[in-house]
Amino acid sequence: MSINHQIRQALQWEAERVQPKPEMKERVLQNIDFSSPTGKWKRRLVPTVLATCLLLPTAAFAGYTYLSDKVWGSVENLERVGGTQEDYQHFESKLVHAQATLGPKEFAQFLLLLKDLTYYNIKMADLKGNLHPEKLNPEDKVAYERLLTQIQPYFDKLNEALSSGK
Repeated sequence: MSINHQIRQALQWEAERVQPKPEMKERVLQNIDFSSPTGKWKRRLVPTVLATCLLLPTAAFAGYTYLSDKVWGSVENLERVGGTQEDYQHFESKLVHAQATLGPKEFAQFLLLLKDLTYYNIKMADLKGNLHPEKLNPEDKVAYERLLTQIQPYFDKLNEALSSGK
């Protein structure tokens, strides 16, 4: 056993036997200033505010939801019909552009129409992704044509904004 270890044990044994005098507790309590606890919270306020300012935007960024999910649900749904992760990212960038170009109400309406269009495109696509409108039954074909006429103004507006560089 080293000398340091022996000294430590002896001091611990001696400290356990020592009993402080009762008046020592009173003197210690008299020396503590209970009137000014504000110093601690003031010192902790700045780091707390700084940490909050840094963590809230990080949490908001970490919680990003893809606009593509509003149409496809998830990347797995796109992959089930033959799409890839790159297709999903490309579609996401197009939707971000559309959101920046269209107003909130227009964009919400555009997303609804786009979701319906995607439904019909999946119904009439072959394994290579080529669209065959003749696969649709007559009622669906009429609904598809009506949907195309409803969504075309949005596509025109987006293409115009893209060509003008907005």
